Amino acid sequence: MKKADVIHGDRRASRRYAVDLQVQYRVSSLHEGAGYGRCADMSSSGVSFVADEPPPEGAQVEMTIQWPFLLQNVCPLHLLISGRVVRSAGKRVAVETSRYEFRARAFAEPAPQRQTRAYLM
Repeated sequence: MKKADVIHGDRRASRRYAVDLQVQYRVSSLHEGAGYGRCADMSSSGVSFVADEPPPEGAQVEMTIQWPFLLQNVCPLHLLISGRVVRSAGKRVAVETSRYEFRARAFAEPAPQRQTRAYLM
């Protein structure tokens, strides 16, 4: 018997970065709904987050992530992401990014204060 080759490490095309940021999402397409969660990790091609009521696999979602840095050290930012849910296991959701952009958050617009019960594993 020949010993199988083993590939170690992460073989994803895009490097993932662990982050802990608040996420607000809205489900578009046939499945309607919205919710809150916490981002677990992200890359240029996808986002993984944990939510109390995760959207179904295959659903199109629009996400708003409260970005932790200010534009020119003055203006708060949102990261807006559109994509499709490619995996859902328990409360953990993986979204393949189709479009993203940063937007300035108005100074009068407060950041959502709702806390989710979902915790990162």
